[in-house]
Amino acid sequence: MSYKHKGQLLAFAEDMMLREAAEWSMRLYNAPDAKAVDLILGAEEWAKMMQVAMREGMSVAEAADATRELSCMHLASGFTATEIIQLLERHWHHGKELAEWHRRAW
Repeated sequence: MSYKHKGQLLAFAEDMMLREAAEWSMRLYNAPDAKAVDLILGAEEWAKMMQVAMREGMSVAEAADATRELSCMHLASGFTATEIIQLLERHWHHGKELAEWHRRAW
């Protein structure tokens, strides 16, 4: 499936499926600066877009491929992309699968 803009996905997004919601909230609350907040919120937004794509039948890898260009990952440097993947790997329910996709795709 092809998405033209992230609004097509976020309009149907549910809460991010977290392993530990309190830890994610504390990470956001204790973020040291605006860049860290943007990174966390961008990761969450991408996870939500991937969840919508997965509800439509895609695997994690397919959802990552289909939504990457619409997400914060599109503009992320290699270092920032790795930070986003590590955040999601640690906190998101599908994070381990996403990290595997990242290792294969990059």
